[in-house]
Amino acid sequence: MNPFALPSLLSSVFLFALGLILLLHNRKEKINRVFCALMFVSSLVNVSAFFLHLSTEFDTAFFWTKIPYIFVFPTMLLGFYYVLVLTDFNRHLNKKLFGVSLKQHLRIIIALTLIFEILLIFTNTLVTGVESNPATGFEHTYGGLFPAANAFFGYVGVVNITVMFRGFRATSDLLSKLRLKHNLIGFLIMLVGGIPLAAVLPALGIPSHSLAFVPFTIAAFVFYYSILRFQIEQIKELNENREQKVEERTLELQRAQAHLIHSEKMASLGDLVAGIAHEINTPLGSITSNNDVFSRSVDKLKGVFTGPEFSGLLKKIRLFLKSCQALKVSRKLTGQLAIELLHW
Repeated sequence: MNPFALPSLLSSVFLFALGLILLLHNRKEKINRVFCALMFVSSLVNVSAFFLHLSTEFDTAFFWTKIPYIFVFPTMLLGFYYVLVLTDFNRHLNKKLFGVSLKQHLRIIIALTLIFEILLIFTNTLVTGVESNPATGFEHTYGGLFPAANAFFGYVGVVNITVMFRGFRATSDLLSKLRLKHNLIGFLIMLVGGIPLAAVLPALGIPSHSLAFVPFTIAAFVFYYSILRFQIEQIKELNENREQKVEERTLELQRAQAHLIHSEKMASLGDLVAGIAHEINTPLGSITSNNDVFSRSVDKLKGVFTGPEFSGLLKKIRLFLKSCQALKVSRKLTGQLAIELLHW
């Protein structure tokens, strides 16, 4: 077995597992579904490259020579869409980048992907065939338009990094910033390490295909880690907010319960005060009426007992009138108190 085929095999299994794990973790998240599609297509690139390097006969190698690139171009398109979803710019496609809206960039990438796919499948202008390398086994041979494909790869890479950088600057959420930071690192790894090994150096005659899958795999793991960590931190933050809301709600219920108990106590006290006021007010009526009767009766007696022999009696009558007047004043004050208690 060709040892240069092992990196692509291991990378394909790893990428497929990353996409599947993230999809199973939360398939409702759009970013998870897009990442899963990106990883599945990338794993197909690696699997087909594995079979190319594993080939021992020319006809078998020639059959596999174009298949990796058949999946490479859709991978570039999925990678751009992944960045749009990651930055939430898929909802703001009218924003301009290099003087062109993101919607136009998306259309350009789709159109170029279709053009390169047609050229790859129906012509030999991109990949012409294979040649045997003593060290690495069979390698691709390239046509005259392959530098245009390299330019396309570079264009998509630069656009992806620029969009993520703008998204990083636009967001104020710390978790989103951290996720975009990790993805920026991943795309830089792909752009600086993966594209030269996968396309530039082979076009110059240096057989580096087998090493190209290493930076792509590292970048994919960085993407996976950033998404998974972001979602775990989101769940943790939601749980903390939920606990805080539960505590706030508990305090509100405790305040409402204390207010209700206080209201019930005040209502009971009001009933008690009303009863006391009623008990005070009832005898006051009798006292008032009797006091008036006594006062009138005493006034009549003063007119009857006018002689000196009744001086002692008149003195007692005057004392009695003073007592009745004092009783009248006390009755008035007590009556006002009773009224205030009734309206308390």
